[in-house]
Amino acid sequence: MEIPPHWRLRMSDIIAEYMINRFLEAIGRPIQPTSLPDTSIPLSAVFEADQIVQLMAKAYQNQRSFPIDIRRMAESLGPNETGTNEQKEQSLKERFPVEEAKEMISDLTLLLDQTGVVLAWYLPGVLSHEFSEGMWE
Repeated sequence: MEIPPHWRLRMSDIIAEYMINRFLEAIGRPIQPTSLPDTSIPLSAVFEADQIVQLMAKAYQNQRSFPIDIRRMAESLGPNETGTNEQKEQSLKERFPVEEAKEMISDLTLLLDQTGVVLAWYLPGVLSHEFSEGMWE
């Protein structure tokens, strides 16, 4: 879906597209020749985007899998589960046992279930101090 050029969200879309292309390049799966940033992207945003992409690529190289099938687990939940039904909770714990974590994750990491579905990206320090401070202004 194309975002109208007069919408403020348009710049976010342009930056996101640039970051996707840079990420695919960084992990060795480019879909187009070397991506150059759109000239409408502020230089500070290009630097920030490049930093984020490099850290995401490092996390991608450090994948950890967990012995769960998140899709099957999600299918077992009913709509609007509140998490207050103790019998349901116990039943799910028995059907989908989850091992205790044997190690703490402290490096950039991509967390996956046993089928390769992304559970989470662990990206400590991915946003620069200037960017994270500026988000609230």
